[in-house]
Amino acid sequence: MVRLSIKSAEPGQLLPDEGVFGLRLGRDGPVFMIRGASEEIVVRMSSDGRPLSAKRKTLSQQQVAKYSRHEFARLEIELHVVSSTMNDFGDLSLILDDDRFQKAWRIRSSELVVESPEPEAPEAESVETEVAGGDMGGDLAEDALAADIVSEAPAAEVDVPVLWQSLLSAEEDFSVEGITANESVYRREIGRHVVARIRTGRVELRPRRQGLRRAS
Repeated sequence: MVRLSIKSAEPGQLLPDEGVFGLRLGRDGPVFMIRGASEEIVVRMSSDGRPLSAKRKTLSQQQVAKYSRHEFARLEIELHVVSSTMNDFGDLSLILDDDRFQKAWRIRSSELVVESPEPEAPEAESVETEVAGGDMGGDLAEDALAADIVSEAPAAEVDVPVLWQSLLSAEEDFSVEGITANESVYRREIGRHVVARIRTGRVELRPRRQGLRRAS
């Protein structure tokens, strides 16, 4: 059984995915994830392989399916988060000492340029930022970027005179057509039949082809 004390995390057991928890590493930082059926624990590590901070995170089924393809090991363990005001990752040794984890971590550590550890409080706040650049946080990173773009985008300026002229030009391509049984007069100067009034009926706007037609 692995019992983790994580500050500000909801206590309780994490459910395994068909009896196992999957392990995977973050792409761009010293981070690894322990994934269950609908939640995971994100653990940030130091350059010498010590757990510094952790976070409990809910996953969608789409994320579960996506992340499972990148896992290097699966463990049959029980995983619990204990209510506490302090972090205690002592039970993580069961995972950190596993040969499969050791091999994967050595390979990843050789690929990473790890910065010096920061004080514990800022580290806890930066877990989500660190992971967002990695495999499990791609969706969150995209959402955050989209929100930043929307908030920073300047309001578009509308040139009212140009817009009005465009509307007038568009109206020139339309004409009003109608069918009437009333008497009409043909006016040669405009090439149209003219009636006094169309009392009832439907008026439609169409691209200009012909004028008012007299019903036969």
